[in-house]
Amino acid sequence: MPDGEFHHNIWKAGAIVAVPASIATIALIDWRMGLAMLGGYALGRWIDPDLDQVSITSSEGRMINEFKILGHVLAGYWTIYGAMFRRSHRSFITHFPVVSTFGRLVFQFWWVWFLYRRFNWTFDTGDAMAWCGLLMGLSIADGLHYVADTWFSDRENVLTTSNIKTKKKW
Repeated sequence: MPDGEFHHNIWKAGAIVAVPASIATIALIDWRMGLAMLGGYALGRWIDPDLDQVSITSSEGRMINEFKILGHVLAGYWTIYGAMFRRSHRSFITHFPVVSTFGRLVFQFWWVWFLYRRFNWTFDTGDAMAWCGLLMGLSIADGLHYVADTWFSDRENVLTTSNIKTKKKW
């Protein structure tokens, strides 16, 4: 199965699709949706389908390394998610794009609902467009993760840096 480094390399390469799609969404549909779509794709760096494991995943390692103390808090928080789905790794509910993406977004941002309620904010069309964009962007990242798990499940992880470094130069 592909490791975390392999998935991260796929995610980085996926920007070739995600960035133009976000720009097209900004230009043709709604600027809030397009910006949130770009933000959702960027979240794929830290919030990926492998958070359904009770261990420090590669994405949690990036959280810890890049966000320091907040990263430790987030990694601990995502361990709860991993504990809830520990018997469902690579299942439809934890890995399939849009379905699992929605669940992870709710798990990460449930507290925003309380802010809306506490401050009597109204949920308008712009908010809906932004949340849909966030879901779409992270779903692109999750889709790449899903494809990598499906296509490379029985193959060598050809995109890992360790494989690239050990290949002979001709």
